[in-house]
Amino acid sequence: MEGNMETTIEYGVSDISIMQIGRSANDTRKDAKRVGYDGFQALPLKNGITGLEEDTICYEDVWRPELQHFWQIDASRAFDDILQLFLLFKKEKAAQMVVDNHTRRRITHISHEFIDLVQDEYENTLVEISPNLSVVSLEVLKDACESRQILVADTRHLIDYEKLEQVKAEDVVYELRRNFAPVIHFQPVIDIDEFIRKTTNIDSVHENYDWASLREIQIFRHLLQIMKINFEEGIYGESKLTIIIEYNPKFNFLSRRKSILLASNMLHRTKALVYRYFES
Repeated sequence: MEGNMETTIEYGVSDISIMQIGRSANDTRKDAKRVGYDGFQALPLKNGITGLEEDTICYEDVWRPELQHFWQIDASRAFDDILQLFLLFKKEKAAQMVVDNHTRRRITHISHEFIDLVQDEYENTLVEISPNLSVVSLEVLKDACESRQILVADTRHLIDYEKLEQVKAEDVVYELRRNFAPVIHFQPVIDIDEFIRKTTNIDSVHENYDWASLREIQIFRHLLQIMKINFEEGIYGESKLTIIIEYNPKFNFLSRRKSILLASNMLHRTKALVYRYFES
């Protein structure tokens, strides 16, 4: 963990981003810990996840729980659905067992569904802003949150949301800022290889501002600045900011060396941005 005198920063990474073909979740987590990650966002993956692992910060459920058969694949997202069906996630009962283990241990659940926000029986749940919430207005969302900090900002989903709703993500964040939990999901929108290339000199003495034009970085910058204000105003009852790094590993999951290098590069770039926009 790192941070200034007032706020501790915890860096996590999604298990799906660091997965390596043929290796268990525990093994890939050890690799990620060695390059500097503090913890992990779990999913009910086929690579040995049980829900009893140490260093789990939060968890998500399968992307599409209803997807159980080949003929249910959505043509508009065929690649993601094929990955889910045949490579990534455990089937119904096995996936539910993982979720149940997380629930018993009171691990924070990250949901994408508005229903989780308005029902009291969902404890320890945060709701991620995504296009799934476009069915409700920002005012309805604020009313449902009341004074609670239970929303999670995700750079990629905020970009999807602003395209769908024709609004600026920064305006959405500012409108809801008092309802955001001190948790940010940072994930590139552009191809991961292009993102790594464009941000190579992100902490160079001679600054290269090419990376500043990336929409995901613009939104991340705004989120960090908003979180800083929230901490200064005492909105949070804790002094810890959690940043979960998510990215599509592409075919790097076929090579342990490439997977570790990508995980390390993503952590380095994220820390450089946090230092620039939050800690400095």
